[in-house]
Amino acid sequence: MKKLILVLTVIICCSCNAQQKKDSVCYKNSRGFIENKLPNDICVKKDEMIYSLFNKFDFNNDGLTDVAIEKGNKNLKDGNQTDLVIYEKINDSTYTKFRALNNVYPIWFDDYDSSVKLDDSALNDIKEYYEMGDPLRVIELVENKIILNLKGDAVTDYILTFTYLKEKKDWILSKYIEFDLNNNVKKPYSNDRLNTSISDFSYLEFLNGEY
Repeated sequence: MKKLILVLTVIICCSCNAQQKKDSVCYKNSRGFIENKLPNDICVKKDEMIYSLFNKFDFNNDGLTDVAIEKGNKNLKDGNQTDLVIYEKINDSTYTKFRALNNVYPIWFDDYDSSVKLDDSALNDIKEYYEMGDPLRVIELVENKIILNLKGDAVTDYILTFTYLKEKKDWILSKYIEFDLNNNVKKPYSNDRLNTSISDFSYLEFLNGEY
């Protein structure tokens, strides 16, 4: 009986060690040469992909350069959305996950043409908002700011600047600029969204003229 218990204990321990080893695998699936630039602490799941890397900003002004990644499914499907995951640098070689934002990248479609119908009627309804295609031109992480450069229409862009506030531990909309592409003129865009959290941003509201 003792031998049986010993054998079972060994099997269970081996199983636990195998699971721990499996869970400890650090996947760095990424586009281009991003993998070579990733700190050791930053990993993704086996079925995920790193699409973008930001490594030249310091959101909390502590003098240490922080890192962020755009992360999503390895094989994007209609209706998927990638996340912006921000890591705080703790010392010369250690990073810790600070925040994941799931609303700063638009919903992904293989073809944004609304005439190309999907099997999911709910996704077709959402796709109607994206009639001008992907509204995001670029995301910038500069110093303590997250900047969204968005397409409004054929002649207008909008630049939304969210600034990190230590007391709130959050990025707050500090500037909303309307960019007249024809005349190369930028001016403040009047709305009631200033001083709100980046978590309140919504692409559907933006595309519907509500943000």
